[in-house]
Amino acid sequence: MWIQLPDSGGQTISLNSTQLVMIKEHGDRTLLVHTRGEVMVLQSHDAILKALSLHQTGSAASRREHQIELH
Repeated sequence: MWIQLPDSGGQTISLNSTQLVMIKEHGDRTLLVHTRGEVMVLQSHDAILKALSLHQTGSAASRREHQIELH
């Protein structure tokens, strides 16, 4: 699934969600790590999870850090 998000500069970027490796909260922004690199986006961690229909799982430490690794 392709998603469009504004990056930290406000420009719209398109990402293939099947290439996402990790989603990590970074202040009021979210760091998306994918197979080609990483990008900081303006959406919140929770908004991205909801848009991708993902649920947070893992250890208590992972939940506190708001980091999800996708395999």
